Amino acid sequence: MKFKIPSSANFIQKIKHGNYMNPTRDWIVIISIVFVVLVVGIVWNVFAFLGAVSGPTISNTVPTKSAVLDSNAMHKVNKLFDARRTEQLKYESGAYTFSDPS
Repeated sequence: MKFKIPSSANFIQKIKHGNYMNPTRDWIVIISIVFVVLVVGIVWNVFAFLGAVSGPTISNTVPTKSAVLDSNAMHKVNKLFDARRTEQLKYESGAYTFSDPS
């Protein structure tokens, strides 16, 4: 049984270049298409960049208020850091011993 795909023969006839092939013309067409796509991409990116630079902000703006300093909270933070510094000094001075388990 001979297997024949009729559409493939028609497709080959449609893309045929005539009696001879012209690779120079084909390469010029391919390079021209690539160049046009490259220019379109660059123009689109420049357009998007300029739109992002000159456009409105993307997120909602948050109203700024002056910071409220709570002296009680600041004293708690200072006490915490003092306690950590005291513990660090105990390790450094040798009050705590540390044995390496390895």
